[in-house]
Amino acid sequence: PAQISAQQSLSGLDILNIPYPATHDYRNVLNFIPGVVQDSGGQPHIAGAETYQTVTVLDGFNITQPANGQVMARVSSDAFRSIQVEPARESAEFGKGSGGVLLLNTGIGDDHFRFSGTDFIPSFQDKGGWRFDQFLPRLTFSGPLQKHRLWFYDALDGEYDNTVYTELPANADNDHFLRIGNLAKLQANLTSRNIVTASFLFNHLHDDYAFLSPQSPQQANPSDVESADIASVKDQHYFSDGNLLEAGGAFDQYKLKLTPYGTSPYFVSPETTGGDYYLAEQTEARRWQALSNLFLAPHH
Repeated sequence: PAQISAQQSLSGLDILNIPYPATHDYRNVLNFIPGVVQDSGGQPHIAGAETYQTVTVLDGFNITQPANGQVMARVSSDAFRSIQVEPARESAEFGKGSGGVLLLNTGIGDDHFRFSGTDFIPSFQDKGGWRFDQFLPRLTFSGPLQKHRLWFYDALDGEYDNTVYTELPANADNDHFLRIGNLAKLQANLTSRNIVTASFLFNHLHDDYAFLSPQSPQQANPSDVESADIASVKDQHYFSDGNLLEAGGAFDQYKLKLTPYGTSPYFVSPETTGGDYYLAEQTEARRWQALSNLFLAPHH
């Protein structure tokens, strides 16, 4: 099998790897797989390798951030059909990752309507009075658009956090973090030997005061807005002689924007930081890719 990277482009500055609260996506599942370790930023490390040394593949397509090789896309853990880790000796199909391959495969609908919802009750915290804490809902819905021929699958997940530091002044002691993601898929049997699958993954993140801590008050931190959009289409044709031809293409785009709240000089002291954040940053990274795989029938 052969995989082709058709085009890759990058504009802007380096994208920061900003650690965020743990969420209920596939990264939580990776904690239970031997040989996989997550760092403080949620990035997976396979067999001790750096994240950029491995290839993360979603339904056959590379989804690592093109600029820095990090895994920035998030998918609900309820959407996965299988997760496979190859720490070494990966096939030529995934030969770009010297540290290994992380294969993520999501589900698809069938001829029955299915619905599930998880974690729809928020939590609260007692820090300077009772306040909202966290909300981590997940929702999946799938079924037929035309039985035996056309199916859909949709997996929605979100997160809302209210992080409170009682060491900071009242009314300026918390950070609001919002994240939402949705994976939508369609699969069609054009003929009994030809299947077409299309998908679109959308991620959006907004953090009011990124890097907030007891030593870094609200005004000294920027607003952070990030997004990821991944679209793909794949066609599989099974020939009468037993050979299978698979071809497809994908486009992924990542954006990040850090915005200070003012223009006051930023300073760092042994006790705290102050002023307004020192950096305004806007980054975009894009990748176009195509793949073509031919699986030959066994010959005796």
